[in-house]
Amino acid sequence: WTVHGTPTVETRPLPERPAELLGIAPGTPTVRRRRITSPAGDPPYQVATTWIHPDAVADAPQVAEAHTGPGGYLDRLEEVGHGPISWREHIRARHPSGDEATALGIPAAMPVIEIASVGTSARTGAPVEVTLCVIPADRVELVQELRRAPGARWPRPDREAR
Repeated sequence: WTVHGTPTVETRPLPERPAELLGIAPGTPTVRRRRITSPAGDPPYQVATTWIHPDAVADAPQVAEAHTGPGGYLDRLEEVGHGPISWREHIRARHPSGDEATALGIPAAMPVIEIASVGTSARTGAPVEVTLCVIPADRVELVQELRRAPGARWPRPDREAR
């Protein structure tokens, strides 16, 4: 994948959605890492914004720097005892913010898919980071494999074969 522009790392007031997922108050000054990426040769495809819990930043101050070294900010969090981090994804459709629409070169009326990956510390059991990937909905296909419950049987015993 290709990065468009320069990724940013800054402390900003935490918006409502990542605040909800991190379990802290909206408006809390929080480290935000942001990058815009796409497959090589394509225009901007997704906006990925990571918010790192202030307690995790206190544990691993390097995560607030632009260059965090090999393995990136996740390795720094795991090295100070939060590893192995596990993730839960929340996927929803919504309209982009004006900033997201501009970054992706799409109309604000075009729906996007938001994939929110919440990273949880193995040490504390609490979220240490959340990454929101915003992708225009016409570029996303969700595929799931569904299986019957282990107790399901066919043919059903309560019905005779006809």
